[in-house]
Amino acid sequence: MASQAGSDRQEAPPPPAAPGLDRLRIDRSSPAMRRRRRAGPWVVVALVLIGIAASVWLTMGEELMAPKVSTARVQRVPATDGAIRTTASGYVVARRRAAISSRLSGRLEKLNVDVGDDVKAGQLIAQLGCADLTAAVEQAKAHVFVRRAEVETAKRDAEAMTAAAVAAEARIAESEAIEREMESRLTDAERTLKREQSLKPGIATSQEALDRTQMERDVAQRRLDQMKAQTGTWRANAKQSALEATAAAARIASIEASVVAAEAGVRQAEAMRADADIVAPFAGRVLRKEAEIGEMVAPVNAAGSTTRGAVITLADFSTLEMEVEVIERDIRKIETNGPCRIVLDSWREHPYAGFVRQIVPTADRTKSTVQVKVAFKALDDGVSPEMSGRVEFLTAGSESIALGSDRVFAPKAALVTSGGKRGAFEMKDGKAEFREVVSPASPAEKGDLVEISSGLAGGEDVIVSPPADLASGKLVRLADAPK
Repeated sequence: MASQAGSDRQEAPPPPAAPGLDRLRIDRSSPAMRRRRRAGPWVVVALVLIGIAASVWLTMGEELMAPKVSTARVQRVPATDGAIRTTASGYVVARRRAAISSRLSGRLEKLNVDVGDDVKAGQLIAQLGCADLTAAVEQAKAHVFVRRAEVETAKRDAEAMTAAAVAAEARIAESEAIEREMESRLTDAERTLKREQSLKPGIATSQEALDRTQMERDVAQRRLDQMKAQTGTWRANAKQSALEATAAAARIASIEASVVAAEAGVRQAEAMRADADIVAPFAGRVLRKEAEIGEMVAPVNAAGSTTRGAVITLADFSTLEMEVEVIERDIRKIETNGPCRIVLDSWREHPYAGFVRQIVPTADRTKSTVQVKVAFKALDDGVSPEMSGRVEFLTAGSESIALGSDRVFAPKAALVTSGGKRGAFEMKDGKAEFREVVSPASPAEKGDLVEISSGLAGGEDVIVSPPADLASGKLVRLADAPK
């Protein structure tokens, strides 16, 4: 029964189609549809190629329809035209320039300047760590103080010994005076004794008187001997005091010498402490910072891969000059102190007057040139080291025209009026671009050229006799350009 029901379902006829829908159904099995499916991709490619070709045709057509024009070069004539012997290019350098480094090795603790700062001679630029050096200075000063105190003590001792020696000499003199008096008394006693001995005992004198005289003579002798012994003692004491005074004087000289040595030690310690202060050796401007706070710095000849050899690079801007390379065949055209005109690439409209300061007395064999150094007669803030420029070496007596401005000459036929403004069309990248120009009150002329004061700088290609309908931004082509 189930199979019977299934077969009944399979054999059931489809539902009737809605009226009119058969006409809208696409029969993809027809031959026309198969041809359309095969031709579809080629149609897309053909349409893209047709679009590209149309674009190229329109572009080429626009270029082919562009007007043909002729151009001429705008000329820039130097103010020194006719007075130039030769020219050379080079760079601005500072004659006085130095990489400032320390005489000691240490860690950079202070840096008081930055790039572009002006510094004075002797100004403190940077400082290394110097606590140990400061302590060494204080220690050396204390050593000097101790030595000076020893000198004062030795001087007091010497004064006391000298006073003792003087007192001993005074006692010696007193003892000698007493000796002389005692010698006189002894002489009197001996004379009295002889007289008493010459008299007869019991008749002229008594034995008692003779004994008394003998005793007096013996006492005088003993006293004289005692005084002589005392004098000898004083002499010995005086000699000892003199020796001690001499020794004290020698000790004073020795200690004073040690004071001098200690003071030299102070100066040495102070010099080492001063080496930790990096000062500017001359007035100038900071060009570069070579180290930062916290880095290790050392003398240049002792700097390693991890140690800075310099702190800053300093240049004296008052010594700026041009260094140029002149080819050997033109070096005879240049004379020392000869006038020059310096034109920097950064400001060509502002020339500088100069003179030949030095011709280096050797040539560069690899370039066949000779280096010439040209000094500026006057400097301003527009001149900086490493600027490039050109030097014109002038004939003698041309100093007055060295500061003259270059003049620009444009073709007369290129100057037209467009939009109420006078100017010229510059041909640039296949297009005409209008440049408004200003002429001086009394423009100079050179053949078919006329002077202009602004608008063109020289070296531009301008369109000569442009079409009347030419406008800025339009495409143009050279008359002799290939089609």
